[in-house]
This record gives sequence, structure tokens and C-alpha cells, in this order.
Amino acid sequence: MYSSLRRTIFVLCAIYSPSALALDGNFALDMGMASISRAHADSLLPVRRMPSTLSLIPRYQVEGAAYLYPSLDWGASIGAADSTQGPVALGLVYQRESLQYGLDSSLLPGWKLPGEEVEQLSVHSLVGASMGISFLNRSLSLGVGGFYFGTASDLNVLTHAFELNLSMGAKFADQVILGVGLVDALDAVDGSSLEFGVRWGLLDASGPLWKRCMDDSDVYYSSGGLEVDAGYSLRDGVPAFVGVAGDLPLDCYVSIRGGYQRDFLAQDNIFGAGISFDQIFSAIGYDVQLIPAEDGLEHRHLVSFRFRLSAKPFEPRPNL
Repeated sequence: MYSSLRRTIFVLCAIYSPSALALDGNFALDMGMASISRAHADSLLPVRRMPSTLSLIPRYQVEGAAYLYPSLDWGASIGAADSTQGPVALGLVYQRESLQYGLDSSLLPGWKLPGEEVEQLSVHSLVGASMGISFLNRSLSLGVGGFYFGTASDLNVLTHAFELNLSMGAKFADQVILGVGLVDALDAVDGSSLEFGVRWGLLDASGPLWKRCMDDSDVYYSSGGLEVDAGYSLRDGVPAFVGVAGDLPLDCYVSIRGGYQRDFLAQDNIFGAGISFDQIFSAIGYDVQLIPAEDGLEHRHLVSFRFRLSAKPFEPRPNL
């Protein structure tokens, strides 16, 4: 009986390793920049990975995205961030992903037909929120985020985990954003890691692209920039990843982006590229991510919609 129980536990661990719970986020910008956008003030990846940077720039955004793998596996996400109401910023994110996994049949009891592949359908869900608080006129910040992960499969296997993320941020000269974070502080999901992100780009609303493209407004719009991110796995005691990415507006309505990440844990080289058609207050984007592998080129594609909202409707109305 003990041997049977040990075998069952081994099978479940083989099917659901802790890393199987982790979802990348996959919002606009993130996939096209190879997920090197932790300090990007026009991205929603900081809602999860670097919540302290949310409060450094006033913005109010809502975004949805859907992505597809060549195998027709799919995922969808929706998120929002609001840092317009004083020094406190809030972010929300929800993601759902449906994946078909191949299983090693030697780990399973019973029999199968010759040449038959054993697969399982699993659904991954992520939901959570984060908060950032800024100090000294939005030049320094602290952040915290909590996220629930759940996985269900057609083999009636359920897994749950909670991720706690802590971070600190800083802004310099309205051009540089810096973030440092402890991701998965409880070591419950994909392993605790230290992550670092630094981005250079124009943050002042008086920049040249703003003057040329916009009327007087309080929304934040990326004028382009360059970012470097890196991570160190505390669970494994080795570097986790390093990458570089950038984005560039070609004119008032079209911007492009690209990025590269070296994932040391998975031994992957990840390339990303994307384009956005932007009306400042709304945008539609397409992103693709490529991962060279021994059996070919893995790729996934994402379409996203973004709405940048003004804080002016929330301003107190004068007494008449």
C-alpha cells in the first residue's frame, strides 16, 4: 500500500510540477518584449511582477488580451491599473489558460494501444491584486501583490497555490524607472526569486511626442525607451534570466517593440516582437513570441486591446 501511494504521488508530481502553475501574464507589450517589461510604465506586467512601479507614473488603464499556440491551446487575460488618485496605486489581473499535455504513459497504471498518445486537458487560472505606495512626489515607492493559482484537469487532479510578491521602486529625472522585487516570497509557486528591472524613456508629458500628437491630457503614453531585466532564483541558487527590450513610436499612431530573454532555468532563448495601432486613448496590438527548440520553432501569437482613461472624470466638481 505504501508503494502504491508513493507511486501515485510521483505520478502527480510528474504531471503537475510547481512550475506548471506559473503563468507569465501575457498582456500587450509583454509578449512582444519577451516579458522584459517589469519597469515599463505603459505595461500591466508590473501589476504582478513589480507592483511598486505602478505608483511612480499617474495612469489609468484597462487591457484585455487573447493568445494562441500552434497546437490551438489558448489563453486570455484582463487587467487594470489606477495610480491617478494620490500616492496609492492599485492593480488587478485575471488570466485563464487551456493546455493539452502529453503524458509519459510508463508512469500511469493500465494499458494503451500501440502508438496511442496519452494526453490530458488542464485549465490554469490566475487571479489577484497588487498595491503600490509612492513617496517624495512619486520618486520612491513600495509595492505588494497577492495572487491565487488554480489548476484543474480532466484527470480530476486539482492544485492550488498562493504567490506573494514584494518590491521597491524609484524614478529619476523623469526618464529612468528602477524596480527591485522578491517574487514568490513564500516559495509556493515557481520558486522564490529576486528580480530587477531598469528602464530609460521619456516620462514627462511635455515630451516632443506628446506635443505633436495630443491635446492637453493627463493620460500616460509611452514615448519609447529601452529596458534591461534580470532575475536570480533563490530556490535553485543560480541566475534565472536576463533580457533586453525596447519600444519606439514610428509616428502618432504606430509603434513597434521587440525584446530578447535568456531563460537560464529552461535553457531557452526567447525572442519577441510586436506592433500597436494607437489612438492614444485606445490601442490594438499584435505580438508574437518565438522560442527555438530542437524539434522546430515554438511560437505563440497575441492580440490585445488597451484603453487609457483620463482621471479628470474623478476630479471633485466645484460647488455651484
